[in-house]
Amino acid sequence: MKKPTAGELIRNERKLKGLSISKLAELTEVSQPYLSQIENGKRNPSYDIIHKIKRVLDIDFYLLSWASGLYTDAEYKDYLEQKEFFDSMTPEEEEEYFNKQNNEFIFYDKVNKFRKRKYVQIEDFLNNNIEGFYISGHKLTSDEIKMLIHLFESKEKNYPTESELENEFKELQKERVQYKKRLKEAIENGKIMIDVDPYSEYDLD
Repeated sequence: MKKPTAGELIRNERKLKGLSISKLAELTEVSQPYLSQIENGKRNPSYDIIHKIKRVLDIDFYLLSWASGLYTDAEYKDYLEQKEFFDSMTPEEEEEYFNKQNNEFIFYDKVNKFRKRKYVQIEDFLNNNIEGFYISGHKLTSDEIKMLIHLFESKEKNYPTESELENEFKELQKERVQYKKRLKEAIENGKIMIDVDPYSEYDLD
């Protein structure tokens, strides 16, 4: 696809809609001299101006932004591929897709919180605004924490992998489902009244 200029897109669409440049200036609240400079290729519109022109001429925002140099060729190509992907879906398929994406985000967020709670890494403290990290009553500085990390860099790496963490989390979810099922049956049979959830420290629901 040959890349058009912003001026070409605006002029062509303006003429198709039978608008004079003065009328376009009135409708968009953009000065006529400014629009003339854009159409003549002497300047490119900003995002704000593109939004105003889009509302009147109904030009694709991403196309006009690409033509204005606000998106790279690669970024515009990605947009077209995503648009083609979603345009090929039915409303039901699109809803299912976004529900799946949302569920995956929630799942991996829970796995990450599980990791940080059960498999604590000292590096995590470097990336959080905590008040202090102490060893034997001594508050460590960031440099001291980095020194500790450096001491263990050459040691065997036995921290669980992402897939191992996910599998362990899924197994805990299954265990909790079975636990809640047994608890419900016990309560219904009058065998238990008070219970402390052994899985409560993790967000498994």
